[in-house]
Amino acid sequence: VDNEGNVYLLGVLYQDKVRIRRNGSPNYQYVILTYTQNGSQANEYKIQLRDKFLTDLTFRPDGKGNLVCSGFYSDRGTYSIKGTYFFRINTKTKEIFNENTKAFDFEFLTEFLSENRKRRAKDAERSGDTRKQAELYRFSLDELILRSDGCALLIGEQYYVYEDFFRDPWTGFTQFDRYYHYNDIIIVNIRPNGEIEWATRIPIRQVTRNDGGYYSSYAMSIVRDKIYFVFNDNNRNFADTRNDRLYNFNGRNSIVSIVEVN
Repeated sequence: VDNEGNVYLLGVLYQDKVRIRRNGSPNYQYVILTYTQNGSQANEYKIQLRDKFLTDLTFRPDGKGNLVCSGFYSDRGTYSIKGTYFFRINTKTKEIFNENTKAFDFEFLTEFLSENRKRRAKDAERSGDTRKQAELYRFSLDELILRSDGCALLIGEQYYVYEDFFRDPWTGFTQFDRYYHYNDIIIVNIRPNGEIEWATRIPIRQVTRNDGGYYSSYAMSIVRDKIYFVFNDNNRNFADTRNDRLYNFNGRNSIVSIVEVN
């Protein structure tokens, strides 16, 4: 709801009963509904990228009658991201403008890959094989922050859950374990025209079992021109500085960490 009382809703419209499709063409589109002029005027905007998967989308009113919209897209499917999608909607004229898709730099996508995986991704980039090109796995969009200079900040986090199970051969009972992964944070600064000005990545490993991820993820605060991230970490990441290994926070032996992004 903006300062004039206009209401905006974001949803996902699926074309069939299959709610997620990993391969082929997207079977869904994002829809923005607007209710303006004291609810007397309603509009619908269907957002879809041709031949690409729009994996996440959010928006913010900018106080000038526009909606600033941004999200992530992928060439492969709904489980990874390759770049950002940015556009603005003029809610009075219904115009969609400043529309832009921008892929992340290769170095940003492969920053934490091994040399062998980075080389294979580079070969796929040269040959145009989108199935094997580098993308970021399982990142979800958490925040869209509008800056006073017209730029927008996207903040995302790698998050996923998987289940492991085994059957006791003597009793026949099945034991289920659920693992919660809250990992790297990415921050992307987008210019008013939709181009990526810079992107950075905070390396984090948080994997806990059967706890709902209660002490994982992060808290964030913006103070003037800086963003601060606070999260639980493994103290060995500060004690052992001899190599580049990233130790996992598993709910024990934790230390509170703070990261400052200028």
